[in-house]
Amino acid sequence: MKKSRSWIPLIVLLCLLGYLVVWPRLKSDMDTAPDVELALRDGSTAQLSDLRGSYVLLDFWASWCAPCIKDIPKIKRLDETYAGDDFQVVSIALEKKADRWERALDKYGMDWKYNALDQAAFVRLSAAAAAYGVTEIPATFLIDPQGNILGRNMSLEEISALLDDKL
Repeated sequence: MKKSRSWIPLIVLLCLLGYLVVWPRLKSDMDTAPDVELALRDGSTAQLSDLRGSYVLLDFWASWCAPCIKDIPKIKRLDETYAGDDFQVVSIALEKKADRWERALDKYGMDWKYNALDQAAFVRLSAAAAAYGVTEIPATFLIDPQGNILGRNMSLEEISALLDDKL
């Protein structure tokens, strides 16, 4: 009887491996930006698809992520330079607690309209991150006005150069 159950840990391990390695790679090959619901700071919600017609910088970040915090001044410069009907920054914070997100928004002056919170204990448990195949942060996506992903994890300097060319 014990021999017949010895394959169960192997199956569990293979399933876990598939979830952690294979699934995010499949998701990263997408061309069209998945629509996600955004829970905004003011308590309202929005759909990412509401921003069709604009270029969108989609930024997954967290207050506890040092590389994410390091990118904030560059994202602020992009917002200040290009913000308007043709460009929007959408930041999705992956936080366990909403108060940490609120404090970080205030501390770092992240005052663009589309600041959203996705409360999840881990990055991999976030519905929005899963939709984009995000397994670690920071993660950015540049989305064109038709909803196509132009780039993933581009440097913010590359995004700026592309926007200079397009806008």
